[in-house]
Amino acid sequence: MRADSAESFVFTDALSDDAQDTATFSWYRDLAAARGADLVAILLDCAPEENARRLVSPGRSEALKLTDIAVLQRLRANHRLLRGLAERTVEIDMTGLLPEQTTARILGDMGV
Repeated sequence: MRADSAESFVFTDALSDDAQDTATFSWYRDLAAARGADLVAILLDCAPEENARRLVSPGRSEALKLTDIAVLQRLRANHRLLRGLAERTVEIDMTGLLPEQTTARILGDMGV
């Protein structure tokens, strides 16, 4: 991938602690290093019950997002969110937050 060095990129993934997702994150880290850019990981998590509630929200299936609660439960039982690979990580428990509140927290933590 070639990109203008002035451009910023946002990758939205739910990466776990498995080898494939770790390799994906390594690609992000290498891309940032090649561009001389900072890599900030924003880790959003919520309580399992809230995760299941949000999983069936309207519009998720149309966006080709996970909607199967059994798959979610299996993923949460067998994997953990990937942590500790970025120079800087912002972790937010968004269990009780509205999307706008989560956005404000992200921007605030990044100093934007």
